[in-house]
Amino acid sequence: MGGYIALALAEKYPGKLAGLGLFHSTAYPDSEEKKNTRMKSMEFIRQYGSAPFIRQSTPNLFSELFKNKQPQIVEELTGRYASFQPGSLLAYYEAMLKRPDRTDV
Repeated sequence: MGGYIALALAEKYPGKLAGLGLFHSTAYPDSEEKKNTRMKSMEFIRQYGSAPFIRQSTPNLFSELFKNKQPQIVEELTGRYASFQPGSLLAYYEAMLKRPDRTDV
């Protein structure tokens, strides 16, 4: 969420930044398709909890090549984040759903 937070900061305090770069982030809001995907994830978290969601979703953050070459790293990260509180994950998804278009920033 760093890019989204940086954009909000730039919008609120435009004179405080000389520039801003986004990596793996976007100034665009979610598409309707992405919003639907996030809502399905939220429902999954409500129904099954954080650990199953993290076990299902974290490996998708990596390429097949990386997962095959470094399975221990994927497993370590999955285990580390499985203890997230459901409320924290739900708040994250809610914030992402509501994030505005900041392309003008």
